Amino acid sequence: MASATRHVFVSVGTDHHRFDRLITWVESWVPPAGVDVEVMVQHGFSRAPDRFTACAFLDASDLRSAVTSADVVVTQGGPGGIMDARRVGITPIVVPRSARLGEHVDNHQIAFAGYIASLGEVVVVASEPELHRALDAGVLDPDIYRAAAVAATAPETIAAFGELVERVVGEPSGGLRSRLPGDLCRQRQVEFLS
Repeated sequence: MASATRHVFVSVGTDHHRFDRLITWVESWVPPAGVDVEVMVQHGFSRAPDRFTACAFLDASDLRSAVTSADVVVTQGGPGGIMDARRVGITPIVVPRSARLGEHVDNHQIAFAGYIASLGEVVVVASEPELHRALDAGVLDPDIYRAAAVAATAPETIAAFGELVERVVGEPSGGLRSRLPGDLCRQRQVEFLS
């Protein structure tokens, strides 16, 4: 009997800083033997991966479909990507961007991801081997990353979450959504979104 295909969705978010480190780490991952895996990468302003289906940006509907269809979600440490996964009941694997590596202006993603991890809402990884182990675990048993869905669709809930994020990381308001490019591209349709 053939095993089911596992779907992995990777998102670097919409920040204009490149996050090639995450792309490289994902590209070097070799799924466990005998597991059929499809990987889709939203690469933003980072380089497109050579090995996987990729798109620079997804509109809201395609992003929701990609996250909902995924067994495993890997995202950068921004609250938007984390909440996209949590809303559909997936505990995401989080690789925070580093200011030291030129991936962001400061280390607020490291602070935020650490705080959210302490609440059990995400799995934070800090190295390539850690990411590979987390991906292996998720494609071998996707239930380990299943969680209760977090309802966060009402504007009041989103605003309250934003205020919490601002307090935790000390960032001025505006956030990633205010820097979203106006002309989102829809490059390749991904089979597992259908």
